[in-house]
Order: sequence, then structure tokens, then C-alpha cells
Amino acid sequence: LYIVIIIHWNACVYYSISKAIGFGSDTWVYPDVTIPEFSRLARKYVYSLYWSTLTLTTIGETPPPVLDSEYFFVVGDFLIGVLIFATIVGNVGSMISNMNAARAEFQSRIDGIKQYMRFRKVSKDLEKRVIKWFDYLWSNKKAVDEREVL
Repeated sequence: LYIVIIIHWNACVYYSISKAIGFGSDTWVYPDVTIPEFSRLARKYVYSLYWSTLTLTTIGETPPPVLDSEYFFVVGDFLIGVLIFATIVGNVGSMISNMNAARAEFQSRIDGIKQYMRFRKVSKDLEKRVIKWFDYLWSNKKAVDEREVL
């Protein structure tokens, strides 16, 4: 959701800069609004949103800047896009690490349960059933509360 809001704000800033420089005055700014195709409000917004999305996701395919102010704006956009990308990659990495840590803790508990069942000389059939049960709990995202089990 935050990414959509940032892209929206950036589109608004792009349109405002285009208006300040002059619509259609160079290839980078929004096209001339006297052209009927580009005069509708919906087209203005969609075009600016499209430009903003391409720039912030660093996909490119946007017209190169002409004026120094345009260059500064595009460089700022690229930096914001890189920060957004780094944040997303970092969050995904954290989620994967947390999932691996949770799985390692679960595996440690399973190992303890296996050791306990061997110590108590539980039959192999019952041991398999208990391990299957805990695997079922893990696969269905149900927490294993040791106090409840004991």
C-alpha cells in the first residue's frame, strides 16, 4: 500500500513539475495539454502514474531529462526507487530467516520428543504416529504448546 501511495505522490510531483516547466516544452515533461488526447483528466493522471511507476521501479523506458531540474528530479526518483527495492528485499529476507528460525526451533522440539520417546522405550509405531501428528500441526500452522502436550 505504501508503494502505491509513493508512486501516486511522485506522479503528482511529476505533473506539477511538468506544469511549471511547461507542458510539451521538451520530451521529458507531460505532453502539450492542448492536444485533445492529453487534455482529459483521466489521461493526465494515468500518464503521470505510468511515468512514476516506470521511474520508481527503475524499469526505465522513460524519455531522458533535458533540463538540470529534470535531471535532479529523476536522480531523486531513482534513489527513492532503489530504497524501496532494498526495503522490499530486506523484508522478504527477514521473513525467510524468521521462517527458518521457527522451523529450526520446531525441529529441535521434535528431536527432544524423539529422544524422550526412545528413553521411555515407546514403540516405533507410536513414535511414527506422534511425529506424523507434529508434522501435521506444523504444516497446518498450529503452534505446539509443550504444556498442552504434557
